[in-house]
Amino acid sequence: LKSFVWPTTVNTISSSVFNYSGLTSITIPSNVTEIGANAFNKCLDLQSVSVQGTCKIGSSAFAYCKNLTNVSILKSCTLDRDSFGNCTELKNVEMASDTFNCGIKNKAFTDCVNLRKIKGKSITLKYNSGKPYFLSAYNSSILENWAALDSGMVGFYTDYLNAEIAYIVKTETAGCKTDSQKIRKLHDWLCKNVEYAYVDGKPDKSVECHVDSSAFMNKKADGKGYTVCDGYARALTLLLREAGIETFFVHGNVSTSVEPHAWVIVKLGKYYFQIDPTWDDGGDLRKYYLKSDMWFMNNKHLRGWRITTPTNNSRIRNGITYTPNCYFSIGDLNKDGKVNGTDKLIIQNHIARSQLIPTDDLVLADLFPDGVIDIGDLVEMSYMYGVK
Repeated sequence: LKSFVWPTTVNTISSSVFNYSGLTSITIPSNVTEIGANAFNKCLDLQSVSVQGTCKIGSSAFAYCKNLTNVSILKSCTLDRDSFGNCTELKNVEMASDTFNCGIKNKAFTDCVNLRKIKGKSITLKYNSGKPYFLSAYNSSILENWAALDSGMVGFYTDYLNAEIAYIVKTETAGCKTDSQKIRKLHDWLCKNVEYAYVDGKPDKSVECHVDSSAFMNKKADGKGYTVCDGYARALTLLLREAGIETFFVHGNVSTSVEPHAWVIVKLGKYYFQIDPTWDDGGDLRKYYLKSDMWFMNNKHLRGWRITTPTNNSRIRNGITYTPNCYFSIGDLNKDGKVNGTDKLIIQNHIARSQLIPTDDLVLADLFPDGVIDIGDLVEMSYMYGVK
């Protein structure tokens, strides 16, 4: 079936009546006031839809119309969940503002990964500084439903998230000369600007704490982000990757909780290191920072962790299928699994030029990350490990 003309006596298009059909273009007249659920679901040849009157559009009515590129709904209509879900080629809609806002609130655009414009205008914009904001007519409904837009991978929201991450990385790492400096700056920014989310003394399980942007968007009254380990690990992974650091999201368990736990592994120089930003937050910023597998196992992280893709349609993808080994902690110059006076002496000898540290191991000595091995690294070793 390639085309269909609706009689003027038709007021309702029943559920599933045209799904899987070969329709290529649809003009629904004003006498139609209701389009049922799945009515045009998976019409893979459908390219154009025009709804000319006020109408209630049911759930998944046009879902999975993979080649749909033109949608015109210029009067007030009600959109239901996934009304246009998985319309992956939809980039711009001609739609009344209240109809579009209704669609945002009712999750009508889930997996519309390329939807970025309404009436030819970009929904996500940026100030000269690079900080993003939303078109004012849709700002309120987007901010009220950001978690659903995030997990729904909606194009204009992904643009916002990417721009926000780029802005943070740009402003926080300005002047950084080494990857070590960038890692510290972004790790510390996250720990200082986010708090752990509890509900009745237990980790918050709401979707707002388990999507890519929860650390950036789930705000408390004081402006701080509010999330759980999942959100911390996602945020640090996205921030460090934006900064050009090879970073992986890690899923595992800890001996202090029956809940699963998440953190990250980063690559610095030729070595991999463990970082747990959640457990660094609110206490010693360096306790779970750039450590070895053995150190983590000795500090309540249960062996068996793995790099993985987070749930809820995360944008985080891993280019490897194995979990890298983190053999050494930062500061472990003699690679014996401990940081102590022997390692301090190696740094002192390097500073005195009596025994230089091999080039590949300079990242292990640069505890106070400035690209130079000096007294600052000895001070940092004392702070991180209590080495006198």
